[in-house]
Amino acid sequence: MDDRPGTAHQTLVEELAAAILAAEGRAGRSRNRKALAKSIHVSASSLYAYLNGTTVPPSGVLTDLAAALGVAPVTAERLHALRDRAALTRRVGRGPRIRSDPPPRQLPPVVSAFVGRAAELAAVRDLLATPPRVVVIDGMPGVGKTTLAIHAASEMADRFPDGQLYADLAGFANGGPIDPAEVLHSFLIALGVPSRAVPARTPTRSALFRSHLAGQRVLVLLDNVRSADDVLPLLPNHPGCAAIVTGRHRLDGLTVKVGAKRVGLNLPTVGESLLLLGSLLPAERLRAEPEAASDLVDLCAQLPLALSVAAAYVQSRPGPSLRDLVRELRAERGALGIPGSWDIDIARVFRWSYDVLARPAQRLFRRLGLHPGPTIDWHGCAALLGHAAEAYEAIGALHAASLVGERQHGRFHLHDLLRAYASGRLSDDSPFERQAAVDRMLELYLGTAIRARALIQPPAAAAGGPGSILTSYGEAMAWFADEIRTLRSLVSIAMSYGRDEQAWQLAWTCSVFLRRTGRHQERAEMQQTALLAAERSGDDHVRATTLRLLADALNRTGHQEEAMELLTRSIKLSEAAGELDGVRQAHLSLVRVLGGLNRHVEALDHATRALELANPLDDAAVADGYTALAKQQCRLGRYSETLANAAEAVKRYRKLTNREGIADITSAMGRAELGQGHHGAAIDHFKAALDIDLALNDRYWAARTLVSMAEAYDLGGDRARAAECRKRALNLFGHQF
Repeated sequence: MDDRPGTAHQTLVEELAAAILAAEGRAGRSRNRKALAKSIHVSASSLYAYLNGTTVPPSGVLTDLAAALGVAPVTAERLHALRDRAALTRRVGRGPRIRSDPPPRQLPPVVSAFVGRAAELAAVRDLLATPPRVVVIDGMPGVGKTTLAIHAASEMADRFPDGQLYADLAGFANGGPIDPAEVLHSFLIALGVPSRAVPARTPTRSALFRSHLAGQRVLVLLDNVRSADDVLPLLPNHPGCAAIVTGRHRLDGLTVKVGAKRVGLNLPTVGESLLLLGSLLPAERLRAEPEAASDLVDLCAQLPLALSVAAAYVQSRPGPSLRDLVRELRAERGALGIPGSWDIDIARVFRWSYDVLARPAQRLFRRLGLHPGPTIDWHGCAALLGHAAEAYEAIGALHAASLVGERQHGRFHLHDLLRAYASGRLSDDSPFERQAAVDRMLELYLGTAIRARALIQPPAAAAGGPGSILTSYGEAMAWFADEIRTLRSLVSIAMSYGRDEQAWQLAWTCSVFLRRTGRHQERAEMQQTALLAAERSGDDHVRATTLRLLADALNRTGHQEEAMELLTRSIKLSEAAGELDGVRQAHLSLVRVLGGLNRHVEALDHATRALELANPLDDAAVADGYTALAKQQCRLGRYSETLANAAEAVKRYRKLTNREGIADITSAMGRAELGQGHHGAAIDHFKAALDIDLALNDRYWAARTLVSMAEAYDLGGDRARAAECRKRALNLFGHQF
């Protein structure tokens, strides 16, 4: 990362300029700078100084400017983070950057059965030695592209001490390819960017990703890429970094646009194929029947994936001679289309291993074709199979037969071709059996998601059953991170199977995780799908709630007008159904929308209405109402009222052990005390909020709280502690820009 003092400030200047251009584009006319300055109560010369980078704007002025330009709340948060970092670097100076987290090490495990490919391995190493350090490995499916890429990346890991990043873009899977924005989100989080600071738009995420990699040595491995456009936003552009890309096609667009170099991976030679077979089978068996071994290589068309599956089949049959097995295999027929320029029939190879499996393993294998996620754990396998006791043995048998891989401990995946074969065998189950497997899968993931949701933001109804495997905040967040792609796909699957109730329930349950991790676009898309299910339900409560959750998501993606329209509809539906709590929650959502637009007087009216509608016996509802009221009063300078209402919120949040709520309102109390000149009291509140932010691993708000604490120390005359707070904040912000 470039730590020069001007870097964050220059980025702030550029993004403010972009915000003005966007505002002008929406209005269809240019924006008068003098009028803009007057609207935010600063002189024209001051505004020009902020926009040309002469000075860093004060936080309050930036808030007003962002509101005047109509930027999205998530963009406003990023602008504030840039402003804070620019101000901090000016005060603290350059100094060394201290990394608080270990570098990411995301490469999958190296496959032990890797032989030959010496020339290709050397080519990848040599091509990555000089800029531009982007290498594309292309070849037919199953030829070993991923295996070669992982070996090359692992061998060169010491050249990239700042980390190795990995993503499977699933370019040829049924639900693929993965959106580059989603991959960028995961990369930024792995690199230490707080989730709240991840921008909403793909180009901005890409720019932040590349800015973060500046001055570092990081290797990026992008697997299963369909097109150059899918991968371009994910490529580092710093000469110290490198990228390896795998795909079935040549991806010549990367050669044209970034100067990528190509390593074409052909089928291994017969000799290399025999070496691979020798690493998978007992040497004495091959030595005893060399001709049969050569015939087996020929039957598998020298394709490494087919050889691995066939070897597992041979291993499972120790009795017959290799010659007898080859004769048996020659009698099989099958078909599985493989995209590309090779015409190879390997369905029969898969069938050999499938046919010798025990029936539970066969059922599990074909039902894996129903599972939409990139990986699955034992609990998911048990749900598909319908018998937990058999699941361990079944998944073990599939792994031993090389029909599934284990990319990380306890999580299994299928190669694209094996998934296609598994889907083709689903007809072996009756329609009733397929429906039952889908229902069990939906029940498992929904139950676990409800439990995880309760753990990350209590109080929420905590389901038992299959979700009881999760017991802590960390476990719940990790589970969501592993399963979110599966959960998103399951919303659509639930609808396709007529399970509309489970579709909208899944979307509702994931909303907190998606919000907390900054996945605002994914959150909006999930709620859009859920709204279709909600409309089909005919239930006004379900429709109103889904409209509100969609509005919350759209607000975070900068669509405030659309959000307000949806919230108006939500209120009408809730009122018609007599659902006063739904009305209350919609008013709280309007507080967030209007507050983000700097319309605090209107927001205060909605906060007042929300508190009036709260059931006095519902501590969560009352606490949320007092919080909304207090925060808007603070923004309006009504500090005494802020503190009185905040105290009521804190009392109830503590009863509920809602740490996020406590941190949020405690920080607001600090701002109110600071507004009244009570520096010591403000510092005490900021310290309490900071402790919770750090416990929740919310580095973004921890850094913002430290900035506020530094301001309080400064105003109180303690320059040394103010500087210390700024250094700590700078370290937390340090991964962002």
